[in-house]
Amino acid sequence: MMNNTLFFRLFFRMARLFSVALSLLAFILPAAAQNTRTVSGTVVDESGVPVIGATVLEVGTQNGTITDLDGQFSLDIAGDAFTVACIGFA
Repeated sequence: MMNNTLFFRLFFRMARLFSVALSLLAFILPAAAQNTRTVSGTVVDESGVPVIGATVLEVGTQNGTITDLDGQFSLDIAGDAFTVACIGFA
């Protein structure tokens, strides 16, 4: 049977290895997620009036935002396309 000293040495060695692995993972994951770009702009109607509350969505995802009171938006996307939609009243 293993004595307590050997057990604790092995335990702390494994804990140290685990913390090193987590630290490496913490540096690798953000680097992989940096393939995004920020798309921003202003949504206007045919008359040039800003559209309030228009939905801006990245195609194929649930990543999106809505336009503010001036029709402006900013969205971080990883893909190449986004859509703009608005349901309004005439």
